[in-house]
Amino acid sequence: MQIERFIAANHDYFTNLYDATSFSGDVLRHWFLTRRISDAFQPKGRAPDTVAKELMREAGEVDDSLSELEAAINNGEPDMCNELLNGSKLRGEFGLGLSTRQFGDLMKRAGFSVIGKYRMDSRTGPKTTFYTRDFTPFEGPAEGHLAIIRKMLEPDDGL
Repeated sequence: MQIERFIAANHDYFTNLYDATSFSGDVLRHWFLTRRISDAFQPKGRAPDTVAKELMREAGEVDDSLSELEAAINNGEPDMCNELLNGSKLRGEFGLGLSTRQFGDLMKRAGFSVIGKYRMDSRTGPKTTFYTRDFTPFEGPAEGHLAIIRKMLEPDDGL
């Protein structure tokens, strides 16, 4: 809440801050060179374990999984292709042991968009997350997405 009030009152703050690096570099350099560094800072020590450090570590691991993802899809199964990808199945059966955040990042990098989460078997069963690289069939109201998914999963009779 506090940051929202600050941004509302100083809507150009981040633009001005960014511009300062271009137009006032000498002033920033002076500030960094004369700023007192805490005695607790250890320049040759390890970075502290923080949420930010963990996020950076996870972001680096996602790239290795992109080739595994491509190998796992388009295998002939109706829910494992570019048009309809069962993200829940992919994470479970194919052993892509990624966190939820990592998996979402991987799907975005691979060009997939979330269609939604749906219960496929019953009203109380687990929800299945579906993705697609071609959102065209799903451009209509979200209420119709489940029917489109069910139709895509119907076996092809070869007609």
